[in-house]
Amino acid sequence: MKNESNEALNLDKLNGEFSELQAKNFSQRYEVKFHQPNTASGFSATLFYDKEKGKFVVGFRGTETDIDEIEEILMDLVQDIALSLDGNLQSSALLDFLKQVDKIIKNENKNIVFVGHSLGGYLAQMAFIYCDKKHKDKLSFSPSEVYTFNAPSIYG
Repeated sequence: MKNESNEALNLDKLNGEFSELQAKNFSQRYEVKFHQPNTASGFSATLFYDKEKGKFVVGFRGTETDIDEIEEILMDLVQDIALSLDGNLQSSALLDFLKQVDKIIKNENKNIVFVGHSLGGYLAQMAFIYCDKKHKDKLSFSPSEVYTFNAPSIYG
């Protein structure tokens, strides 16, 4: 497989990581505005600014499966089970993150997109509900688009 610069790309060698060229292209297009590393509940998300399209993008991290981090895997599994039982251990971390995002984009164009896979997709859906309905009085923005991949439904 070749990229736009006609350089060969070895997918077996990447192990899910960006190639040097992909990392360069990503950093030229996107600026990291705020990153929330894993909280005690396992919540993690990042606010990016897409310089090319002039909009913000929030990426919600999904379930981690790195075998070297057993504690995080167990926390994610507990969270996944809680979601299936109609609970959410990460709701306060999600709201705190959205409040931080609100401060950062307060005086900016409010064009924002939410995206997530698996648990992250569920969180992207919940974030939309928080912004649009549940915590509308606390947040000054709502996403124009929400993209989820292999995410559980929020209402069954």
